[in-house]
Amino acid sequence: MADRLDPIRIVLVDDEPLVRGGLRSFMANYPRFVFVAEAEYPDDALRLIDQHAPDVVITDLRMYKNAQARTYAKYAGLDLVTRLKATRPHLPVMVISFFHDDDALVRVFEAGAAGFVSKMRVEDYPAAIEAIHGGAAYFPGELWKALSAHEHKPNLSPRELQVSHLVAYGLKSSEIGRMLGNMAPGTVDTHRSSIIGKLSISGDRLQNECIELTVRRWPDWHYRAAVPKAVDLHRLGVAVDQIIERLDLTPIEIEILNLAELKKRERPAT
Repeated sequence: MADRLDPIRIVLVDDEPLVRGGLRSFMANYPRFVFVAEAEYPDDALRLIDQHAPDVVITDLRMYKNAQARTYAKYAGLDLVTRLKATRPHLPVMVISFFHDDDALVRVFEAGAAGFVSKMRVEDYPAAIEAIHGGAAYFPGELWKALSAHEHKPNLSPRELQVSHLVAYGLKSSEIGRMLGNMAPGTVDTHRSSIIGKLSISGDRLQNECIELTVRRWPDWHYRAAVPKAVDLHRLGVAVDQIIERLDLTPIEIEILNLAELKKRERPAT
């Protein structure tokens, strides 16, 4: 059996050099914690984890997935957690972030992370690392309240969630269908009816309820007139990259509008 004072070898994943440097400086007061490698992006982290076989991984929640990524991913750290759970199920991963809400905490927990610590509470890091290295979980108390609330959320399918976010912007079924890969308006109406049934609401409450669902998923979401304009530009055959640039769409709006999938359908320029 290993001595309890054996070093705990850590790989740190964060796209902010100042954050990595600050964490290293603070943890220098705890010689048991040894940073064997640092990665700026989740894709780089996988190679370093294979190379160094750490005891613990600490990853940021929000960052770019790799050096080529053009958009900031709100849950890039969870993609890393999921990939590690598939290949190294016994490797504990702690997620850190300046920003979190109930939905983020639930996502971190359900992805299989061993713990979560706010970047604003660096004093909690030593106890958190010790806990997850020892096989325990380390989450803030509000996680359990968030999990309880999450259990009562409507069980919408991924496609129904897409439709609900577009409904939140007040788009018609024909407009929503265009943004979801030329889905028939009747099919969109079927999804609308299903959402209404699952939410147990009347049809005239649909948009307000969809706005609430969207705000839960993206707390920094706000209504933008650019979204209906993006639908019109897509209908006119404007390239996806031009739509994003012309309207200065946020990553949230790019996801809501299904633009990454629509770009895959574009014919290559000749």
